[in-house]
Amino acid sequence: MRIVGRVYRHKIEIWDLKHTEENEVGEEVQVPKKLYELWADINPVRGKEYFEAQKIVQEMQYKITTRYREGINPAMLVKWGDKELNINSIIDISGKEEHMELMCTEKVKTNG
Repeated sequence: MRIVGRVYRHKIEIWDLKHTEENEVGEEVQVPKKLYELWADINPVRGKEYFEAQKIVQEMQYKITTRYREGINPAMLVKWGDKELNINSIIDISGKEEHMELMCTEKVKTNG
């Protein structure tokens, strides 16, 4: 499957939240690290609301299509402008490590 004419219009960042570095006293501490800046196509899939701890939480789901990158996993975070998206799944849509889809979820921040 070859994706011809695909236009990636949005710049995203992939962050490793579990990256560790040694601090000045020799302790290993978790420090988020930006791994990639990629161009991508982003499409909202659906939104939903649910109850969590007596509050209504709004959630948006996105499908992000981009060129394949080795090493991206669901423990990482996608930053798109001021949005932070959790990666739910990663799909190699070409089957040849050319393009991939990231299914992501954003918890929508509400006032109050």
